[in-house]
Amino acid sequence: MYRSEISKPQLENPNLIERLVVIILPNYFYEYESVLQHLVKEKFGIVEKSVKNFKPEDVLEWKSADLESQDIWGFSDRLSDGPCMLLLCQRANAFIEMTGVARYHNAIANRFVELKKQ
Repeated sequence: MYRSEISKPQLENPNLIERLVVIILPNYFYEYESVLQHLVKEKFGIVEKSVKNFKPEDVLEWKSADLESQDIWGFSDRLSDGPCMLLLCQRANAFIEMTGVARYHNAIANRFVELKKQ
């Protein structure tokens, strides 16, 4: 996901419509329909929705790029684990609102992963 830096008054401007790409990783503990319903409930417009199977060579460029953070390495490995859902969403203050949605669904997915390990 790419986000340009903008000032706080612009960030909280309800007239500024932001678009972002949401990637739901191929984790069997994410419920795609639940995520979609949550996005609609939070007034995200879903402009486009698709499913993509990333191959290891698709994400190889990311791993070879000179990135500030190497967190992308683990992320890129997870992308090629299976089908990912890609959503192009839009709304005012999209990045702020997406934080809550992502935290909620990541927490659920992580709980299922922990239960599976037991």
